[in-house]
Amino acid sequence: RSKEGCIDTEEADIYLLIDGSGSITAENFDDMKNFLKGVVDMFTIGPHTVRVAAVQYAEPNSIQVEMKMDMYSTNKALSEAILNIRQIGGGTSTGAALDYMLQFIKESSRSHPRKVPCYLIVLTDGESQDSVKEPAERLRAENVSAYAIGVKEANKAQLHEIAGSDKQVYFVEDFDALKDIKNQLVQQICSKEACKNMKADI
Repeated sequence: RSKEGCIDTEEADIYLLIDGSGSITAENFDDMKNFLKGVVDMFTIGPHTVRVAAVQYAEPNSIQVEMKMDMYSTNKALSEAILNIRQIGGGTSTGAALDYMLQFIKESSRSHPRKVPCYLIVLTDGESQDSVKEPAERLRAENVSAYAIGVKEANKAQLHEIAGSDKQVYFVEDFDALKDIKNQLVQQICSKEACKNMKADI
């Protein structure tokens, strides 16, 4: 049994975009946070390995940066910060959040001396009230590899537009099932050259 996910992790920037809209119960929001904590726990966090930033969104005017790149440089500190995120509530404007991420990623990547692989994990439970297609295309044009994770009422067509590929779309029927896709998601990111070796957390 190994807790390690990616060993010999090479450098990568991972951005978490978290739906904090009101349709998600407090208990389900905790499931989302535990899932994301489990995902980042499988990487070696640090300024010269994997850096993580997180943004929570609901409506266009309530987008909240929960953690900037380089704010936390250890797995423990990052995990605690994820679990301390407070849900904002409101509607679901994923398109506006993706547009925000484009600028946020551009600014964050300036702090990196070299170009590193960039991944965006979008976790949502509903249908976006605005279009996601164009903002997602703009992110892909900047070489951001997006993974769309939908729960329950998430719109599958929109998830596909966010990720741009069926291979990078995950859909689960309930929040409890998120833990079942953790290894698969991490493995997929690892195989994209973020890491040399992968150990499953079984």
